[in-house]
Amino acid sequence: MSTRTWRTLGGAAGLSTLLVVALGPAGQAWADGQAPAGNNGTVKINNEATPNQDNDPHVGCSFSVSLYGYDAGAQTARLTFEGQAPTRGSGSVSLSAGWTTAHRTGGNQLDQTVPVSFSQLAGLFKGVAPAHQGYHVKLTADVMLHPGAVLSASLRQRFRRAAEEIYGGDPGFRTRLAAYCPLFGLRWVLILLNEFLPNRWRQRVAAGAGDDWADAKKRQLAKAASMLGQIGECV
Repeated sequence: MSTRTWRTLGGAAGLSTLLVVALGPAGQAWADGQAPAGNNGTVKINNEATPNQDNDPHVGCSFSVSLYGYDAGAQTARLTFEGQAPTRGSGSVSLSAGWTTAHRTGGNQLDQTVPVSFSQLAGLFKGVAPAHQGYHVKLTADVMLHPGAVLSASLRQRFRRAAEEIYGGDPGFRTRLAAYCPLFGLRWVLILLNEFLPNRWRQRVAAGAGDDWADAKKRQLAKAASMLGQIGECV
């Protein structure tokens, strides 16, 4: 898990954001290859649409979330934004991104950039006035359940307890987490079963997949069953 904060320098539409990142557990930037095991990568926040290795502490009305160094193959990221005190509103906004990387060249490899604008998040702040240099946003991602993260049950629970401690000041966080977690788990089950779709398999082959389709479906079905077993940890 990686946590970063950043804030706008001014303006009614500025954003101040707390980020808990992750497709998988954040790892160091390895020179090349897939080491270490598991879905490792880093996330950077940029104050413009062009990605770079800086992590901007102050963002304006538009910024981008860039994902670097994740493992080869097909990946999916889901970014969920919620208002944060002192400008907490209601509801949430989710953005999704997907990509396929034939080969991981290193931790600095840019995998995907997700542009974010204030207009996309404005619904979070209906009737809420900006405070402390702008609006405050929290972004949480589901490292606990990501199938690329090789985590034991004890480590998944450790992550959950840490997240609950970090957001302990938000009285509704535990309730929302308990409600959302099984839904995210079911979503991952469906993503794992994408291998059964002929068009998705053709994309895998084009990206360099060398195994047999029947074997791939058998493997993904086993992963989906394992993911269903983890959903019980969410409640």
